[in-house]
Amino acid sequence: MFFLTQKNILKMKTKDFIKYKKQHYLPEATVIVVVGQGEKKVLKEVKRIFGNIKRGHKIGKIKVKEIQTKPKVLIKFKKTS
Repeated sequence: MFFLTQKNILKMKTKDFIKYKKQHYLPEATVIVVVGQGEKKVLKEVKRIFGNIKRGHKIGKIKVKEIQTKPKVLIKFKKTS
């Protein structure tokens, strides 16, 4: 299992980030919301910008294992001059 710690992030190479982007930034996992008039113009622009993104199969992510069982708060009062 791979955990994102500072040590692991510093070991990552450019190819690792490119691989991640290709696996997770896909048209199948993207939602574009347009509000207002000019639907045809916006749709044309969206196709121009996003039309060349390769389709693929989004892989699953490792589930987060929650350790915290209740809310925790740390308040530190500091005297001011």
